[in-house]
Amino acid sequence: MQDQLESINTLGQSLFIPPISISPSSQKNTSRQSKNEIKNNMTPGLARLPIICAASMIKEFRIEACKALDSCLKVLDIKGIQIAVKGGALDVAVELIELGDKDIEIELISIWSSLVRYDITVLALTKEEEEVNSESLTEINNIKFFLNSLEENLIQDIEEDYTIKEDERIHLIVQNAAILSTISNFVKGRKSPRFVLKTLSMSGIMLRSNNELIKQWGALLIAEVLGSLDQPEDKSLLEGLKGNLVFMIKSNSVETRATAVYALQRWIPIRALPKTEESTNQQENIPEELRSTIELVRHLLECTESEGSPLVRKEVARMFIRVLKVANGYTSLALWIWILQQGVQTVPNMRLRVQEAITNVGRTLGIKQERLDMLKTLQKLIQAVKIFNDDPDDMVCRIVSKRINKMFRSLAISTLQADTAVSKEARDTEDQWNTVFKLSFQRRSDADKFDTEGEVAKIVWTERLLNLVLNAKNDVIQLIIGQKLKDKAHKAEQSKSEKFSKELFERTRLVLQSYLTAGRRTETAPQEAMTPRNGDSRERTWNLRHRVLEDSLVVAEQQVGLPWKWLMKDIISPDPWTTMTFHSFHSTVMSCNRTHDLLLWDWSTSRKTGHVHLDLPQNSAITSARFVNELHEQIVIVAEITNGDIHILAGPQDSAKIKPISNFRALDLTSTKIDGDAEHHRKLVTSWYRSSGLLCVGGYSDEIKIWDCPAEKCVQVLETESNSPITTLITEPVSGNLIFSGLSNGKIKLFDLRQSNKKSILSWKGNLPLNDSEININELNLNEIKNQKDIIKIGVVLSEINNLSSACSNGIINTYDLRNLKNPINSKLSKNSNRIGNGISSASFQSHSGLLSIISNFSSSNSKNNNNNNEINFSLYRTSLGSINLINSEIIQFENKKNKNPILNNKYFKPYTVFHPLRPFLSIGFKDKCNLIGSGIGKGDDTDSGSYTFLKSQN
Repeated sequence: MQDQLESINTLGQSLFIPPISISPSSQKNTSRQSKNEIKNNMTPGLARLPIICAASMIKEFRIEACKALDSCLKVLDIKGIQIAVKGGALDVAVELIELGDKDIEIELISIWSSLVRYDITVLALTKEEEEVNSESLTEINNIKFFLNSLEENLIQDIEEDYTIKEDERIHLIVQNAAILSTISNFVKGRKSPRFVLKTLSMSGIMLRSNNELIKQWGALLIAEVLGSLDQPEDKSLLEGLKGNLVFMIKSNSVETRATAVYALQRWIPIRALPKTEESTNQQENIPEELRSTIELVRHLLECTESEGSPLVRKEVARMFIRVLKVANGYTSLALWIWILQQGVQTVPNMRLRVQEAITNVGRTLGIKQERLDMLKTLQKLIQAVKIFNDDPDDMVCRIVSKRINKMFRSLAISTLQADTAVSKEARDTEDQWNTVFKLSFQRRSDADKFDTEGEVAKIVWTERLLNLVLNAKNDVIQLIIGQKLKDKAHKAEQSKSEKFSKELFERTRLVLQSYLTAGRRTETAPQEAMTPRNGDSRERTWNLRHRVLEDSLVVAEQQVGLPWKWLMKDIISPDPWTTMTFHSFHSTVMSCNRTHDLLLWDWSTSRKTGHVHLDLPQNSAITSARFVNELHEQIVIVAEITNGDIHILAGPQDSAKIKPISNFRALDLTSTKIDGDAEHHRKLVTSWYRSSGLLCVGGYSDEIKIWDCPAEKCVQVLETESNSPITTLITEPVSGNLIFSGLSNGKIKLFDLRQSNKKSILSWKGNLPLNDSEININELNLNEIKNQKDIIKIGVVLSEINNLSSACSNGIINTYDLRNLKNPINSKLSKNSNRIGNGISSASFQSHSGLLSIISNFSSSNSKNNNNNNEINFSLYRTSLGSINLINSEIIQFENKKNKNPILNNKYFKPYTVFHPLRPFLSIGFKDKCNLIGSGIGKGDDTDSGSYTFLKSQN
């Protein structure tokens, strides 16, 4: 037996391999096997369970046996736990608690945290010879064991040097919390004030911990205790817990924010607050429960727009829906006012009438300042729910959509006929209400549809629709003053069956042991969302490795002639591309064509390696995508969508295993303040700064949002103070302190993230050349490109951080000194065969080398002559110390084929150029063809890539 236990503990978890999958071909051969044999094949980890259980009852083998049993149970799923319980694991675990052996306390708690994933095992903890009464839950020895263990580890002080002991203490705390939370669910409905008071008191200590995992399980323990048992009489304890949970909402940890919101839902009443004759008194204040609920919601509304995690948004959506149920009639009143305010923005001539109607309803109901503030909060809540109804995550949409329809139906019911024989007038009224609903809770995809479909008239607010809503005021008043008794009874009956959602707790409980077994170091509370941006700040280890790998790769390929240039092939794709990007270290190319798919290719073989599909709304598409965290084993992709959403995908290099892991609304692209070509500019423009994990997002908006990707939240909002959309965005690559944005009106704006000021600190015109340059402005203005002002690209050289380069769509290339950005240092005009060119279609900048690749628009002469072989001019410039030197220029032809796929719109396909982030080559493409060109064109020979010769010629 000793040898068996030693072998189990030595091999560890590798002994307990996952179930063996049986292929269809082998199923025929195993058809004659007995059911018991098949079960044994499916659960090999349980083969030695009888030996372990027997050894645990022998004192000299008990410690080793408990370690083995713990290792066995940790790796089992729910089905495996069920089999282990039948095999005697549960009986052994109960007997081990009764022994009271301190030497096996750590293993015993871990064993039970695995067992309680199977709910029936909790019965063994709460079951005694005599039935448990209301006051004796804390007197049960089994439960007292976990309560005492949690208390001892919470008050235990571990020195900083003893990292192993500290991790062990953290594991014991969260495992005990998981066990006690499950017990609370199992004894739901019992009155056990001592158990509630003790667990909540210890939870308060957990919320104040510096460790995020302890905080999270403290919140989960509070949620399960308050959701299952009666609240304690000590209201000050509850207020203290609520205050700590509200503070946790601002955490930079996604899981901490999610568990805090999950726990705060227990402060929201389950059912609508009852109405008595006293409560309808016009002079009476808001009921205390409703007042505290509204106050709690105000804290959450502040951080709703900045939330980037779908996990947190789901819990916030559930909480908001519950608040709307509790507010009852006040929700209908707030919804009625909110809809009217939406309508008068389009029909301003009815503003006075609407204001008068709202005022009269307020006077009738005796609305005072406190209730007025509550109604304003409920209107903000409805606006937030509207945003959730159009969330990138389908689960969030489903949570709120049902309640929205129900609220709207209750508002419209008074104007709809209830008889079975529906008249034409009633059908017309119902159609009008449906139109009001579409206008009020219109999704972004619906709005795009109405804008682009010529056959369907765009729906807008009219006086008739506003009058329809105004006529519902009597029904709103009745919902506030009183309701029919049968309606009250019906709602009361429904509310009794309502329960809190326990999805977050169940999922967290099931994966806890896997999380701890994986050996992940539990982290303390993260620092500020944005890393310090001073010169003394240290990069994280992987960032430093990333930089070293970049430098070594660039130096190696620029100083040693490598034959890869001559092995590169042009890519001919069956699917046309609108743009593409390179992975820094793999030979992976990712492209898109304004559909729902990301196309993956290998540039070394010019072969397609797969594609990734996103489930997007019908009228949305992927405009561009980028690789982030490229040094990690998994590929991480940030995809930008036309509706302003960003989807994050991750997985191994096998494209079939790359799956979406997160999504969020990065920017509101529906702003009416922006002028310009909505079809061309309505997209996202992003800049990624890896040292801090910040993603800067601009586009068809007057705002730039700074998202902290590790924390999944928006940490800063910048204002462009312009009605022109952003066309390019870049983060200064060394410190990450400065943001440069190029606009469609030719302006470049500079923002400093270290300042609290949301506005730009400097702005200048990037579409104009240096005053004493050789560029003839008059000749340029007479050209076809005189109205093109879009800033196409901005670049900063890593080794020359004071120098800035920009390229404008009118063909002007400027270089600037960051210490004097008012005027360019140098200016050049992109030319085509010594003639004024066709402007710039696309530009790309490589920060390591200072190279700027530019391609022009198609020549207008080709379109006039109906020539299918369109010509573009490709130019390669070197920007060094403010100078602009032309390295090479040539004309490239592309065959202008029409897209066979009717979904692909030809107007989105333009010539593009993209530099590899590190290697000295670039791409130039249009539709289905992509040329890969070395950046030393014309300078090298057949023995090297040309990059060394090119660099040598620049010295």
